[in-house]
Amino acid sequence: MFRAEVDKYFNLLLTVMQENSFLANPRKVHNLDECGLQMNKEHEKVIVERKNHVMATTSRKRKKPEFEDGMLPSSHVEMNKTSPYIISDMFMSFLKNHVIPRKEPGKVLPIFDGQASHCSDVVVLDLAAENDVIIFCLPRNITQYLLSLGRSFLKPLKTYWLLFLSSIIYNKPNRKVLRDQVGSLLNAT
Repeated sequence: MFRAEVDKYFNLLLTVMQENSFLANPRKVHNLDECGLQMNKEHEKVIVERKNHVMATTSRKRKKPEFEDGMLPSSHVEMNKTSPYIISDMFMSFLKNHVIPRKEPGKVLPIFDGQASHCSDVVVLDLAAENDVIIFCLPRNITQYLLSLGRSFLKPLKTYWLLFLSSIIYNKPNRKVLRDQVGSLLNAT
C-alpha cells in the first residue's frame, strides 16, 4: 500500500464527512462493493448493499425470470451482452433501483471502489447529485485494504459459495449448475 495515497484518501473522506455532517449521522455512510462468484468457470458479479439487497449481473442477451427465482425481495438481475462486469448503464440502474429509493431524506455517502463505471459517467454523477447521493470512490489498486466489506462479508461469501457449489457438484456430478439457479443458490449460501 502507498502510505501517501492512503493518507490523502482518509483526509479527503474526513473533509467530505465533516462538510456534510456525516460524522453525526454515520448511518448515512454506506460501504458498497462487488465481487465475482464463479459458476461453471464463468464469472458473475454481485453488488451487496448493507441491507442485503442484491443486484447480480451476467453476460447474456436476454433476461429470464428464472434468474431471479429464490433471490431476496427487492433484488434483481441485470444483463450485459458482452461481459458480466458492471458498466455505466448497470451502475445507473443500481443507483435508481437500490440506492435512491432506499436512502433516508438528505444526503447519503456511498463509498465505492474506483471503477470507471462508478465515477466517470456524467449522467450517473448528475443523477446522484440531483438525489443528494455523494459518490465517493476509493483510489484504484488499494481498495482491498480500504473497503472493509471485502474482508468482512465478500471473502466469506466467496468461500461459502465455492463450498456450496462444490457440495452440489460432488453430490450430483452429472448435473450442471445453471444460471437460472443463481438466485436460490445465493440465498442458500
